[in-house]
Amino acid sequence: MKKSMKYKAGVIGAALGALIPSVALALTIQVGMNVNLGWNLASADAPQVMSTLSTNNIKTVRQFFNWSVIQPTDGSTYDWRWIDNVMRNAAINGEDVLPVFYYTPGWANGNAGVNVLPTSNALFTNFVKAAFLRYGVNGTFWSSVNAAPAPLVTAEIWNEPWCKAFLKSTDPLQYAQLVRDSAVAIHSVNLNVKILASTDWYPANNSIWLPQLLAAMPDFAQYINIASVHLYFTNFAGPSGADPYSKLGSIRNYLTKYKVTAPIWITESGINARMVDQYELGNTQKEISQQAQLQTAQEYLAVLAAINNLATIDNIERYYIFLYQRSPVAGTTLSDGFSLADTNLQPTAAAKAIFRWVASHPVTTK
Repeated sequence: MKKSMKYKAGVIGAALGALIPSVALALTIQVGMNVNLGWNLASADAPQVMSTLSTNNIKTVRQFFNWSVIQPTDGSTYDWRWIDNVMRNAAINGEDVLPVFYYTPGWANGNAGVNVLPTSNALFTNFVKAAFLRYGVNGTFWSSVNAAPAPLVTAEIWNEPWCKAFLKSTDPLQYAQLVRDSAVAIHSVNLNVKILASTDWYPANNSIWLPQLLAAMPDFAQYINIASVHLYFTNFAGPSGADPYSKLGSIRNYLTKYKVTAPIWITESGINARMVDQYELGNTQKEISQQAQLQTAQEYLAVLAAINNLATIDNIERYYIFLYQRSPVAGTTLSDGFSLADTNLQPTAAAKAIFRWVASHPVTTK
């Protein structure tokens, strides 16, 4: 390594050390990571990702279970190979997995696109039920794993149904029925599985998603145990703006209005380091600077502190950061965008800050 790179690494390490309190403080929220292993049909990074996160006290991960990949052909047996690798390495490293079930194979909706629901919800719920028969409590998969089982005990139904990129119709009535049907199917395997549904305060159909969902689903509390919320900081000023945090209060107030006491899990939240660099150095910048990585680290610390302070007020239990995944930039070892790992899957400055903050704030409740 060049002397200049050693110097930069040393400066960042010292700066981060100054940002982290040395005295252990109580932590209300549990911090997790989105990993999304297998997005490109490969889960070879699972051993290193799970080991790195577990070693650094991140004990829960959020992982997509992509139906269109797992059952690409009507009548075919499920292809669990990449999920097997994720679940095996989660168990070996003592990780809890929050699965997100989404995306429709072409055979189930007339090739209308992965972001269109199937012609029958039963096709989707058969898939979700099969996942719990395999990976749930007493699932058939665990007999092949040389480690204590890490069974699925939660299920998030679809990803961002208020966003047309993920659910083309953005129809709260359709989504509500899918959640109901999925909950019934999962609970036929294990009544204790906790169901998550999207309760975001984002626009959909010229209005805000959550009020539409609760109007479409007055029986929300009968089927849903946890309110899933996404919270991103994409302005150049990072988390200093109050608006992202005010959304949490709006969500809690609206849930309370409908007599919903379910806790909030922030299942995605991220800060884009590349935007920081573009702001500092112009759009021609090809790599994310060490300065931008350190700034992003500082911003994550501010967000963690803010969410932790709001946890009791808004009943927030978990906070999943987006995301720990390999993010290559040609010819460099620097990270790109939201990713918290470099091309070699080593943690960025922001990831190191998060790890050290979690270590200094031991979990007391979930």
